[in-house]
Amino acid sequence: MLPACVLANCLACIMRGVHAQNHPDIPPGLDPTQPVEFQVQLISFEREGYWQNLGWAERWALAERIKEKGNALFKQKKYHYAHSRYTHLLRLIESTRDFEEQEQVEKADAYKATLLSNLALVTFQQGEYARCIEWCDKALQGEPDNAKVMFRKGKALSMKGDYEEADEHLAA
Repeated sequence: MLPACVLANCLACIMRGVHAQNHPDIPPGLDPTQPVEFQVQLISFEREGYWQNLGWAERWALAERIKEKGNALFKQKKYHYAHSRYTHLLRLIESTRDFEEQEQVEKADAYKATLLSNLALVTFQQGEYARCIEWCDKALQGEPDNAKVMFRKGKALSMKGDYEEADEHLAA
C-alpha cells in the first residue's frame, strides 16, 4: 500500500491532467486514465467534547462554529450538508436541561429561532415546501411575530399553491 501523501499527489496529478507515465508523482504501473480507488485508515480522531460536559462559554463557541459551518455550506449550495449541521446543533440545544440563568435560556431560544429559520430556508431551496412550512411553524411557535419566518412560510405556501393562506402570511 502506498503512503497517503503519495496517493494524494498522484490523484492531484491525474486531476490536473498529468498523463506522463514517467511523472515522479505517479507510481509505476498506475494508468492515469483509469479510475483510482483509495483505502484510507483513520489513525486518530479528536472530538471537541461532549456537549453536556462543556462549560457554557465552550458550548456557545461550539454552537457558533457549527452554525457558521452550516452557513458556509449553505452559501456553497450544499443544502443537504447545511441541513445536517443545523439539525445537529438544534438537537444539541434542545437536549440541554442544565440552564443556570435566564440569560442562558434566552440565548438558547435565540439560537433555536435562528436554526429553525435556517432550516426553513434550506428546505425551501431544496424544493421541500411542505417541510419548509413545518420548520416555519416551529419557528413561529417561539417567535410569532418573526417577519422573516412569516415571509418564508408565505413563499412556501405560494409555491405549494395555497395562495390565500400565503397572502395572509405575506401581508402580515
